[in-house]
Amino acid sequence: MKAVILAAGHGTRLRPVTLTMPKSLVPVANKFLIVYAIEVLRNAGICDIGIVVNSLSSPIVQTLETGEKYGVKLSYIVQEEQKGLAHATAICRDFVGDEPFCVFLGDNIFQDKMQDLLQKFESSEAEAALGLGEVADPTRFGIAEINGDKILRVVEKPKDPPSNLAICGVYLFRKSIFDAISKIQPSKRGEYEITDAIQVLLTEGKTVMPYKVNGWWIDAGKPNAIIEANQFV
Repeated sequence: MKAVILAAGHGTRLRPVTLTMPKSLVPVANKFLIVYAIEVLRNAGICDIGIVVNSLSSPIVQTLETGEKYGVKLSYIVQEEQKGLAHATAICRDFVGDEPFCVFLGDNIFQDKMQDLLQKFESSEAEAALGLGEVADPTRFGIAEINGDKILRVVEKPKDPPSNLAICGVYLFRKSIFDAISKIQPSKRGEYEITDAIQVLLTEGKTVMPYKVNGWWIDAGKPNAIIEANQFV
C-alpha cells in the first residue's frame, strides 16, 4: 500500500509562523510536524509515500529530500492551485495506481499508531475507512454519523452536527474514490471537499468503515494547538 500526505496548504491559520516556513515544517518537540505523519506510516509498514506540495521548490522538498533519512521513499506531487482535499487526492491517481491507499493530512498528530486501522481495512470489503475522533466543537470539522461498523453519512462543518465524531485526517480508499471525486462540484467555499466524495460512495451504497482513533489526537493547524502538541509528544 502507498500513502499520500497532503501538505500543499499555505497554513493561514498558523500565521505569522507560516510566513517564513510551510506549516508542515513547524517544529513540534524538535521534530518537523510532517515527520510525525511519516513515522506513523512507516511504522505501519507504508514506506512508499507521496507528498502533495504547492511547488517543487517548496522547502518541504528541500528539507525531506528522498526520505532516506526517515526510512521511507518520498515522491512529490504538485498541486499548483489549492482546490481542496478531494482535488489534492485526485491528482495522486497516477502515483497510487489501482491499489488501496492511505491519505494523511500533514498537520495532524496521533497517539494511535494506525496499524489496526490498516489491517481492518485491508481485510474488509469497504471502499473507504475514516479515522474519527471526538471533538468539543463539531461545527469546525467534517463530521460522520455512524451506526455500528458503518458510516451512514458525512457532512463538512455542519451547523447542526449529527454527532461529535470528526474526520481526523487519516483516510483509506480504494480506487472507487476517484470516480466519486469526478462527480462532485465545488462547495460554497470554492473547494472540492473530500467529504462530498465520500458521501457519493455512501449514496451509491458502498461501505465506508469508521475507525475511532485511540488516545489523543491533535489538529495542529493553530498556534494554541502547536503549544498543546509540544506538551503531548
